[in-house]
Amino acid sequence: MMDSYYGDGYDMVHQHGQTLWSCGYKYESPNYKAVASVSHDAGSSWTRHELYSGSSYGYVRAIAVDPSDPDRVFCLGYENSVYKVYSTGNGGASWNEISVSGYSGTPYGLAVCPTNGNLLAAASSGGFYASYDAGATWSRVTYDFGGVNDLVESSLFNGLLVATVDGGVWLWEGWTGSPVQVGSDLGHPDVACMAESEEFLYAGTDGGAAWRSYNGTGVAGGQEAGPAVHLGVYPNPATDFATLSVTLPAEQNASLEVYDLAGRLAVTAARGTMDRGDSAFTLDTSSLSPGIYFVRLTSEGESAVARMVVTR
Repeated sequence: MMDSYYGDGYDMVHQHGQTLWSCGYKYESPNYKAVASVSHDAGSSWTRHELYSGSSYGYVRAIAVDPSDPDRVFCLGYENSVYKVYSTGNGGASWNEISVSGYSGTPYGLAVCPTNGNLLAAASSGGFYASYDAGATWSRVTYDFGGVNDLVESSLFNGLLVATVDGGVWLWEGWTGSPVQVGSDLGHPDVACMAESEEFLYAGTDGGAAWRSYNGTGVAGGQEAGPAVHLGVYPNPATDFATLSVTLPAEQNASLEVYDLAGRLAVTAARGTMDRGDSAFTLDTSSLSPGIYFVRLTSEGESAVARMVVTR
């Protein structure tokens, strides 16, 4: 009867090239020991780092690599009755271990801010947490939703996407302020996982379906506009109103339409003949649900798209 086996595999992250990191536990009867493993050859071979070798129970449930420093790796786990953050600044050659405060719940995901390596975010069964001191102390970012299943750094939406248990997908734009909901029509509020391509955000729900976001531009990357066509939105985020600034190369028929992330027309802000040069239109956003929208300017043969966030 086998009394020892490796069980790491709770979470995995692709660092760069062929480098992968995984985390979990190693079972040596009767103890569970927290481990992190690294492969530099796309998974053909692994080096395991034993982070907790004490008695009883230890595990690591979430792991993340600093986007600006591939040698900095963070793990979030548990030793008996104490939550722990394990970190390395030298690719695993040595590790630091700290007991954390302010955090609660089973860890399901971990992320490091691309512009601040000491700012961490955690997906937890207890909510959405952030640490501004490399994992020593934590605070809950918002109470707008409950547990969190997954975190994805987004280039499409310029921030951290949060997959929640009871509220769909949310965006922590720029890793600051209050998260906003990214659509609410996924058929099931429990989002288990997310992925992003150059054009779309994909979400897999616990209800057994996969959903794709609306690409408001119609093309990957952003704008369909000539050099003299411009569209701007301010303030952004908006609360009760937003000003839409338009620049056209000539007087022409044009329209300003606002779409939600499902691709549905939410409101038409303006339609008809618009002047050459700069114009401004006021959009009443008080009736729009908080979230992310695309404002689309369509003129004669050209168009431009701007993203708009509505908050309360």
